[in-house]
Amino acid sequence: MVHASRRSPELEFRRAKLKTMTARVRSTRPLVHEMPQFTIAQLKQWGLLRVGQTNRHAYSDEISLVTTLAGRRTALKIRGQKLEFVIALVSRPLGKGLVWYFCDPVSGRLVKSLYYSKEGWLYGQKAAGALYASQFQSKCYRQLLRMDKLILAIDGGRNGRVGPARGASRLRKLQDLCRIFSEVRAADREREAALGKFPQLYYTIRSANSILKRERGKLHKSWMPSRQVKASWHSSTSGLDLIP
Repeated sequence: MVHASRRSPELEFRRAKLKTMTARVRSTRPLVHEMPQFTIAQLKQWGLLRVGQTNRHAYSDEISLVTTLAGRRTALKIRGQKLEFVIALVSRPLGKGLVWYFCDPVSGRLVKSLYYSKEGWLYGQKAAGALYASQFQSKCYRQLLRMDKLILAIDGGRNGRVGPARGASRLRKLQDLCRIFSEVRAADREREAALGKFPQLYYTIRSANSILKRERGKLHKSWMPSRQVKASWHSSTSGLDLIP
């Protein structure tokens, strides 16, 4: 055994260098949920995509949004106390309606999200270079998020806006859910860490187990985590109030 007082400076330097080289360095790229942003889905929710008129929405005490969809030049205006940004909006036919996009004035690309940075407005997540917070979490954590989306896709949403999957699509989603369920079951340490940090994910595992029992019958080996984590809140029976 080598005592601390006898360790050579060269050995300590090598260890420090090895630790620096192998450490997981967090990316300096921004996180999606930390960047000011607007999306086409938000504009629709706020009633700003009504065609043939000018629509207004008070985003905050200092910022208002105005869309002009009555002429040839359709646009979104973001108005602050001293600033005004004009973002071109472009529509494309989809069935009997229209689908809307933000138009990048430089490249002409059509995107569905805007992000604000020191350089100004950036068009699309790729241009913003942003990451989701879940990309810094464990594989098991990301699998639980994927499991929650599969549950919604298989059974549909209670609000009626998302119908249940059918036919071949349903079978593929059930296969994916079964595979992920087995992998989460095997990842004891990562799973317990994820449940300790986000206890509402327990309900996701419970819902997945119920669906697989219902759909696969005796082929499914029912299982739940041994320690039932009680969450103080959850948004649905599948568990998530969306984690970024």
